[in-house]
Amino acid sequence: MQILVLGPLEVRRAGAAVHVGGPHLRAVLAALVLSANHAVPLDRLVWVVWGDTPPPGADATVQSYISRLRHALGAESIHTVDHCYLLVAGCEQIDACRFERLVHQACDHLESEPERAVDESRKAIALWRGPVLGELGDEEFAHLEAIRLEELRLLAVEIETESELLLGRFGESASRLRALVVEYPHRERFWRLLIRALSADNRRFEARDAFREYQAWLADSGLEPDISFEELTGGQRSPVDCQPPETHE
Repeated sequence: MQILVLGPLEVRRAGAAVHVGGPHLRAVLAALVLSANHAVPLDRLVWVVWGDTPPPGADATVQSYISRLRHALGAESIHTVDHCYLLVAGCEQIDACRFERLVHQACDHLESEPERAVDESRKAIALWRGPVLGELGDEEFAHLEAIRLEELRLLAVEIETESELLLGRFGESASRLRALVVEYPHRERFWRLLIRALSADNRRFEARDAFREYQAWLADSGLEPDISFEELTGGQRSPVDCQPPETHE
C-alpha cells in the first residue's frame, strides 16, 4: 500500500487506486497520515472535520470513518490507543517520508558526491504531483505541514542546482536559475546561485547585473547583502541548511 500526499491525497495498492470516500473521510485520513505512527486524539479528528462547531454525535461519526478506513486500507492499518488512533505505515509507504529522506541524503552528499546529490534531489522532486494534499492542503490542520514540505521542495531544488554548479554545468544552471528567481524572487539563495553560475560561465557583466537586481530586491525590504559581489563570485558559499523551518500549532 502506498499513501501519497505530495499532490492530491491518493491511496494505491499494487499500483491501483483505492477509493477512500468523500471529503470528511479524506480529511481524517490526511490527519492520520501527517501524524503517521503517532497517536491522534479522537477530539483532534473531530476538529479536523468540523472545526470548533462539531454536530451532535461527532465522536461516533469519526469512529465510523475509522472503521471505513480500516476496511479500505486493511484491518491492521489503524490502531486504537486509548481515545486515539494511530496509522501504522513504514517510510516507504508514504511519499512525503521518502521525499524527506532523499532531500537529507542529497544534502549530506552535496560537498563530497555532487553527482549523487543531483540524482537524489531529482528523485525527491519527482515525487511531487502538485500542492501538498491538493484541496486539503489549505485546511488549518494541514497548512503548516504543507508549508514545511514546500520549503523542503525548494531546498531540494537549491541542492540540485548547487550540485550542478559543483559539477561545472554553469550554462544550464544559469538558465534554470534565471527562471527560478522570477518565480521565487524572495528566495535569496536562488539569487546567489544565479550570480555564481553566471560568473563561473564567464558572463561577468550579466553576473553584476544580477547582483544589482539582488541588491534592489533586498533594498525594497530595507536590507542589503551580507556578502560582496567579489566574495560571492570568488568562491565564498553559504552553508546549506538541511533542516526545514520549525512549525508550531
